[in-house]
Amino acid sequence: MMLRVIFAFICQKKQRINPQFLMRKNYRVLFILLVLLLVFSSELPAQLCTGSLGDPVVNITFGSGPNPGPSLGSLTNYTYVTDGCPGDGYYTVANNIPNCFNSTWYSTTDHTGDPNGYMMVVNASYNPGDFFVKKVDGLCPNTTYEFAAWIYNLLVSSACGGNGIKPNITFNIETSTGKILQTYSTGDISMGLGWKQYGFFFATTTDINSVVLRMTNNAPGGCGNDLLLDDITFRACGPLVTADINGSLDSVNLCTGDKSIFSMHADVSAGYSDPVYQWQESTDGGASFANIIGANSLIY
Repeated sequence: MMLRVIFAFICQKKQRINPQFLMRKNYRVLFILLVLLLVFSSELPAQLCTGSLGDPVVNITFGSGPNPGPSLGSLTNYTYVTDGCPGDGYYTVANNIPNCFNSTWYSTTDHTGDPNGYMMVVNASYNPGDFFVKKVDGLCPNTTYEFAAWIYNLLVSSACGGNGIKPNITFNIETSTGKILQTYSTGDISMGLGWKQYGFFFATTTDINSVVLRMTNNAPGGCGNDLLLDDITFRACGPLVTADINGSLDSVNLCTGDKSIFSMHADVSAGYSDPVYQWQESTDGGASFANIIGANSLIY
């Protein structure tokens, strides 16, 4: 038997962390998982995740396929080109970077390492300004989220006489009316860092279930300020949940026919009003789960 705890948010639909599972030869493994259905209070949590982060509820990967990838349309005011080495004020979508501008750009693939995975290739405009704006729907009110994106400064250190312009990005999370909920600036992104993740926490209010993500390049174009963008995610911050079997174990191996009785214990971090608990079980390796009738406390 192996135990792992998951949780879900009550909000339009349940966002569930999919459990991993272990199959052992000659053993029958039963998964019993606790799903915490949380009713959030009207008090917003602090804009830091003191619990655990769920799977991304929004995951912008730009897709995959052969070069070049499709235009992003209204998500950017830059001009789309099919050239793998776009000029200033232009962008493309690609799964790799060729030998651009006499090897003054690094050659790389998308952040995940998928040889067919797309990324946004940006050669910044001469004038600072927005380069990616997207409305994000389906968020929960009164919830803390982690926003994150992966960025790559394409310019090699020796280019531009060693004085290349560095990307400097500001992320804004805004309401549909333009009110800023949270802002974060990367500062100058140095050369030679490779893929680097930038992110921060923000909280929605009772009347918000969608936001606008705005990315602004604060540096001018010219020699440098060339970047890649990939894997933009929004992850909900839930409670810190720990669990054990019989007070200390996290898994138990059982032989078929074993009639032993085990006690499952769960602990949930404070700060959530009116939490509701439901234990579930899966007998098909986590493909589906069914509620255990009457199992509605922290101990099963």
